Amino acid sequence: MPRNTRVLNSAFGLILAATVGVGLIGCSSPQPQDKGDTVELPTGYEPQPLDKPTTVSVNIAALAEPFSALVLADKLGEFKKENITIEYQRAPAAEAIQALATGQVDMAASSISATLLNAIRGGSDIRAVLQLYSDDPSQGLYVRNGLANSPADLKGATIASAVGAGGQLALAVDHYLKSGGLGITDVSFKVFSSADIPGALEAGAVDAGWIVFPAGAAVEKGNYAKKVQGAYPVGFSGGSYLFGPKLLEQRPEVGQAVVRAIARTARDHLQKGYKSDPSIVKALADGLDSPVDYIKSSPELVFESEPDFPFKPALELQRLWLEYGDLLQYGKDDALPAEDFIDTRFIDAVKQAPSGSSDEKDGKK
Repeated sequence: MPRNTRVLNSAFGLILAATVGVGLIGCSSPQPQDKGDTVELPTGYEPQPLDKPTTVSVNIAALAEPFSALVLADKLGEFKKENITIEYQRAPAAEAIQALATGQVDMAASSISATLLNAIRGGSDIRAVLQLYSDDPSQGLYVRNGLANSPADLKGATIASAVGAGGQLALAVDHYLKSGGLGITDVSFKVFSSADIPGALEAGAVDAGWIVFPAGAAVEKGNYAKKVQGAYPVGFSGGSYLFGPKLLEQRPEVGQAVVRAIARTARDHLQKGYKSDPSIVKALADGLDSPVDYIKSSPELVFESEPDFPFKPALELQRLWLEYGDLLQYGKDDALPAEDFIDTRFIDAVKQAPSGSSDEKDGKK
């Protein structure tokens, strides 16, 4: 399986880890519910503070812009409105899934990945519940000039990626190759750190590379490769907030409050043109520990005004990983249904009008 490498400004393929810690600090220890229990979650976007102050531990591998909705919700007090304190934990990526599965951390800012699917297939109680964002126009597949005329020129090519064939980039690469009669099995992937991919491309060590901001501009200025494919499909980033058993089963109302605060922040503060608001830029710079000028210069990510988590591209990713081979520890006959790794009940509840609201009475629910 390709090694997962930490990338500063890309959510693709990140499996974010946590150090050993106690989640939901300050809460009583509720008895876990049976998986078959149906829990009625609070609905709507507006704050519905928890009865008791609650700390939620979040694993985040790096302070980077894919996690803007999370850190901005924290900086703007949206979690405080829910009576939640966020405790950030940072640790090597390889530990994330185990930390989630064992309850050492409550949630992670991560992605749908082969590692995640393998863990779930093995019995880990982890689900993706909310996308980090829906599109990043700054990322893409860059191909050396001599091979950039047609996708068919990439037959047998080596593509550099920080996550190998993992992450949403597999969808984009396969989409580009298919337009030339090829597919993902017609190329190979080689793992490089994100910072080293432009150099490998320039030196001819690889034929193409998946490049993230700010390296793309330098590559184009160097005139040795060009961008041929951006993220695909728009509306699916692969980057996801993952919940472990504490927020999925033991305290789903806490999980709902977390999703509500993040979704509210994306809707109200991270729509098109959000970097034209100095207060938002300042809050992001503070929350991400980055210079204001850097936040201003980086392209805006796309955040949906209403959360969505499309199943089709997630299932297509699984199909591609199975086709590519050596990524998933199970075969096609054991492929997971989307419901086994994406839990939409939290975003579904957010999008429902609260019980007794005017929207519900008017039939707008």
